[in-house]
Amino acid sequence: MKNPYSIFIMILVLPLSSFGQDSLGYWGSYNDGEFARMELTDASKTVLGITLSNFVGSDFGTNNVLYAIRLNNHGFYKIDTASGNAIHLGTNPPPAGQLWMGLAYDEDTGIMYGLSAQGTTVGKSSIYTIDESNGSYTLIGSQWVAPALTCIAIDGKGKMYGLNVNDDKIYEIDKTDGSVTEVGPIGQSSSGFGHAMDFDKESETMYLSTFSPSNSQNTLRIVDLTDGSTIEVGDVGTETGIFAVKPLSTLTSDFSVNDSTPCETTAVQFTDLSVDAASWSWVFEGGLPPTSNYQNPTVIYNTPGSYDVELTVTDSSGGVSATELKKDFITVIEEPSPQIIGDSMACKNDVVGYFTVEDTGSIYLWKITGGEIISGDSTSQITVLWGPIGDGTLDLTETTADSCSGNAETLEITIGDCVGIEENESGSLHIYPNPATDRLYISSANVIKSVAVFDFTGKLLTLLNPSSTSYLLDTSGYKAGIYLLVIETDNAKFQKRVVIK
Repeated sequence: MKNPYSIFIMILVLPLSSFGQDSLGYWGSYNDGEFARMELTDASKTVLGITLSNFVGSDFGTNNVLYAIRLNNHGFYKIDTASGNAIHLGTNPPPAGQLWMGLAYDEDTGIMYGLSAQGTTVGKSSIYTIDESNGSYTLIGSQWVAPALTCIAIDGKGKMYGLNVNDDKIYEIDKTDGSVTEVGPIGQSSSGFGHAMDFDKESETMYLSTFSPSNSQNTLRIVDLTDGSTIEVGDVGTETGIFAVKPLSTLTSDFSVNDSTPCETTAVQFTDLSVDAASWSWVFEGGLPPTSNYQNPTVIYNTPGSYDVELTVTDSSGGVSATELKKDFITVIEEPSPQIIGDSMACKNDVVGYFTVEDTGSIYLWKITGGEIISGDSTSQITVLWGPIGDGTLDLTETTADSCSGNAETLEITIGDCVGIEENESGSLHIYPNPATDRLYISSANVIKSVAVFDFTGKLLTLLNPSSTSYLLDTSGYKAGIYLLVIETDNAKFQKRVVIK
């Protein structure tokens, strides 16, 4: 009688192309749950963590999730391939007298299949569909031709195969009714539960992990599906269970950002859009930090310019990676640095103009102390009525059409009494109204020899010679703004700022 209580491990095969010329699998000890990655070229292992013991079948299912089933409690689990951590999804004992023996997922139809048998003793073997959410099952069919099937696998054409340890032969299994057709002997004796099959689509290879009682060896083998014969790959070192081949990698790298044209010093949020990624490695040209391993990092750019962003992602196996490089993905906009142009000296109760170089589309926010803005607020040019003697300030914030904001240095204003020739002679000269609209009246106790009108940049616009004590200046042709009048009489010279609305 063949031993019905041999020990299992779990092997999960990854595609050859994912690791250059070396296919990898996962291995889990039936006894102590040691979880490792295995090279299928020589069966060497790299330990990844600890999983539960007593798993007897597994396969990658929908969305490349690894599922497994345990012998001792009939539990159905999903497994984290990075660590081996197992999450229980449901417990569903097979029919009386049966033991769960294997799982196999059909990638083309999206159906998970289960196998039960009476251990490895002669009896019936049954095929089921399995609900991946909780492990519940629906019977497809049973048969007694291959009465001791211990594992199942589905090849790249959707055909199901299994190993029958009662006669050491491979059988093809009909997925519609569970019936079987003999393929041929594997070429060695087999015993117990230490057997596993799975198909690698990339290399179009069926693998079998099997225990031979003749030499007490557990070997990884390649199966010829035309006649069932096998070729040894390597010694796996202990009793093995099942292969669960991971589908061809669907890993992709992609990302987005909340603002691809940020202002300098602005934090931007990157969002990972990758598929099947388990770890992330970012490179941010010109960014702080310059690299990150977070899934959705935040980065600050302090210098204007265009910068590349690169994301390399790795799947849960740690062996498959994908990279997305986006050239000039981030364009950092320079913050505006407006300069307030205008006198830092003002006379009490005087009207003074200030401006900054205008940038099309920008909005300007002025703040003032010691006076009030009487025109031009929210524009690049304002008119200020200063108050009594003392100190004042002007602050300016510019917001560009790209929504970038920057501040000018505060302009400190000294508001003085302005006693001088103009003040002393102010009683002899009158200019009104100020601000003006379409006309400006000038009257003097003395003959007005000349009236010169300058714009805010100092450009002479008009030079008049009234030769009278009064003059009506037509201002309807002037643009709204601040102007300087230089008026010379017989005995004095005056400078006066006026505002044209």
